[in-house]
Amino acid sequence: MGVELIEATKVDDLERVQALLNRGVDPNSVVHTNTALTYAARDGHLAIAQLLIKQGANVNWIDGEGVTPLILSSFKGHVALTQLLLEHGADVSVRDQWNRTALDYALRRGEEDEIAQLLKEAGAKLVPQGGSSKCRVQSSKCLYDRYRVDFE
Repeated sequence: MGVELIEATKVDDLERVQALLNRGVDPNSVVHTNTALTYAARDGHLAIAQLLIKQGANVNWIDGEGVTPLILSSFKGHVALTQLLLEHGADVSVRDQWNRTALDYALRRGEEDEIAQLLKEAGAKLVPQGGSSKCRVQSSKCLYDRYRVDFE
């Protein structure tokens, strides 16, 4: 049943997600190291994310690559979804396997990015690693521009 929940989430089928949850499907069901909230965050499905969280979905789930829903929503530029996750206790300090946080991904769009501002207001800090914060921002932007890193 977890597979059905994730598939319904991927295609943004709110009614199906609701029906599955009403039948008792665990909102934290894991398929290939991901939960339905992981996909809702990645794809910007705000209404489904709200429903999953209301039903007890773990906003701090960490997948096999160290990626959280917050990192995905930040990476993909989903402002409202990022705000929702923050309001429900998403941890801004989690680093993925590439040693990047949600703030690192937001800053690739620039220091004035709305998601970057939300993350900073929630306590996210840019921790320099072998260089200044400005160098880290430029490095994040350069890597994104060059490789178009994506979580598919």
